[in-house]
Amino acid sequence: MLSRKIVFNKKLPPPNRFADLYTLEPAGSPVRITNGSDAATPYDSAGGDFSGDGQYLVFDSTRDTSLNSEIYKIKLTDPAVVTRLTATVGNFDCSWDRTNGLIAFSSERNGITGTFTMKSDGTSQIELFPGHQREILYSKWNSVGDKIVFVEEFTREDTRVFWVDISDRKKHYLTSLYPDGAPAFSPSLPPSNNEKVVFSRQRVVNGTDNIRDLYTINLDGTGISNITNAPVGTHFDSPSWSPDGLFIIFSKKVGAATSQIFEMEVAGGTVTQITNDTGYDHFAPAYSS
Repeated sequence: MLSRKIVFNKKLPPPNRFADLYTLEPAGSPVRITNGSDAATPYDSAGGDFSGDGQYLVFDSTRDTSLNSEIYKIKLTDPAVVTRLTATVGNFDCSWDRTNGLIAFSSERNGITGTFTMKSDGTSQIELFPGHQREILYSKWNSVGDKIVFVEEFTREDTRVFWVDISDRKKHYLTSLYPDGAPAFSPSLPPSNNEKVVFSRQRVVNGTDNIRDLYTINLDGTGISNITNAPVGTHFDSPSWSPDGLFIIFSKKVGAATSQIFEMEVAGGTVTQITNDTGYDHFAPAYSS
């Protein structure tokens, strides 16, 4: 059974490209939060993350802007209450700092994708790496709100995971020479208070077959570990660490099948399938606090 409440995206396989947000409680049924895929003029809503108090979701959507992606927040007790937070070109990949209330997100407003932060009302939008020459995206806060992890695209085959302390923004690179993505922090828990990062890595086997596995790594770049050991044709992606540090939730796709949500127990490696609606793709899960 699912360990705690999550949010995830659900959409029909191609050619339909419109996703909606759903939440799911342990032992419950999925609750649909957005309805863009069924609208008269369909739109996409994706990439949800919870506020610290669990009352809101932040997400990206094309609902108001002729398929231009913007950041919104929605009140879970009243999904009709939706607030638009950005108003520029191409805003997506949002992550809510549940300690201090800031939102990190990716934006194409300056011609190359960069990472910004803003307050939860959309004010004080600040670019973290002004003047950068490569795309920086997939930002995720840590559990205490003093670090963010990202991906920087050196080439399509070399997308490097790095993290910064928000106070100085000095880059600490953890990976290189692979197409890595979707990083997320473990919680900082006593007694050691050590943090790790989980991320996805794509590899090519026999020159043609793709595998995407999940790995964990220490913040000093040591101790990298493949935690999924995927067979050929299997893709694990979009991992998220539970706030108690006991579980990692992720999407998994095997061959031509649709993507489904699974949860892994960190200590023992036991994996539980969470969604089983094979007519839809399920992806980008995130835990509540």
